[in-house]
Amino acid sequence: MSLKAELEVWTAALSAYDGHEYDKALEYFSRIACTSKVLVNMGLICATMGEHELAVKHFLNATSRDQYLAVAYFQSGVSNFLLEEYRLACHDFDLALIYLRGHLAINYNQLGLDFTLFSTEIFFNKGLSKIYLGRMTEGLEDMKEARRQKVLEKHNAIDEAILERGDRFSVFSIPIGVIYRPSEKKLKSVGKKDYLGKAKVVASRSPTGDLIDFESLSKLNAGAVPTWPPPEPRNLAIPVDEIQIPNISRSATTKSGTTTRPGQVEKPSKSSIRAPWTPS
Repeated sequence: MSLKAELEVWTAALSAYDGHEYDKALEYFSRIACTSKVLVNMGLICATMGEHELAVKHFLNATSRDQYLAVAYFQSGVSNFLLEEYRLACHDFDLALIYLRGHLAINYNQLGLDFTLFSTEIFFNKGLSKIYLGRMTEGLEDMKEARRQKVLEKHNAIDEAILERGDRFSVFSIPIGVIYRPSEKKLKSVGKKDYLGKAKVVASRSPTGDLIDFESLSKLNAGAVPTWPPPEPRNLAIPVDEIQIPNISRSATTKSGTTTRPGQVEKPSKSSIRAPWTPS
């Protein structure tokens, strides 16, 4: 498949996703599921639908194509946490830390994902997973490390989580509505398909009704003065407003049917669990 054809499918998938037609978006993405970015998108869509087992498979497939993709390990850990697979979640968060390679954060914006992965959030998620495994002391140590690496105001909730020993808190996650999107420059290169091709001029008529043959057309193209007055030029410019992609802000529904605020992930078996931060 050519790059242009792939971008056309990607654009259709994004349109379906933004319209909350998740099954349709998955069908489109499955046609081009040969890159780690697309596989991460499929995992995020499955997670949004509450299909976390499928989400984990897509995230693992993404890391098989790009073993350094820390954000895929991170989100796989989130889905495993929600599946109550806490040991697997800890393993995923360990890998996310390894491929963060000592940095406090990785900003994925330049790659098309509107998300920054912070080490503090990985440590917090890892600590919370250990607490749910019954390893309270180890879990709190990871949370204290998360506290030392705080960056944003929302990370202040980690202090409260430590005081309450993780009780009723859930994990940090990529917010709903955030997936990999091609750059605007690439999207602009996807125009309408031209099934008719370009028309070729054989002959034309002047405003006086005279037939202009090829020789006359050649003279006109060469700058010769026409023998008939040309028509007044028409202004064909049509003003086009800039397209604004709205920020998506909506609730996510977990398997248990509970509803969380945007940017939060809630453990399905306990409706009272709180996410570690309140989105602005």
